[in-house]
Amino acid sequence: MAKKLENMTTDERIAHWEKERAKQKLERAKIFESLPLDMKNTIIDLLNAVDPVIETALYEGGVRYLSAFDLQHLRDEAETSRRILGLEKHHG
Repeated sequence: MAKKLENMTTDERIAHWEKERAKQKLERAKIFESLPLDMKNTIIDLLNAVDPVIETALYEGGVRYLSAFDLQHLRDEAETSRRILGLEKHHG
C-alpha cells in the first residue's frame, strides 16, 4: 500500500512530486506526438514566434522595445494557428 502524502517526510514528498511531474511530462509528450504533423509544426512555429516577444518584453527593455515586425510576425503565426487548428478568434 502506498504511503499517504500527509505521512511522508519532506524528502519523500519531493521525490513523489518529481515522479508525478515526470509522468505528466511523458503523458503530454505522447499526446503531442499523436498530433498530425501540421498541427505539431503549427504549435512549434507559434511558440518560436512568442519567445522573442516575451524575451524583449520581460528582459530586454520592456514592451516599448518590441518591434512592429515582431508583433506582426506573432499575429501572423496566431492567425495561421487558428486556421490550421480550426479555432475562431475570440473578441472580448
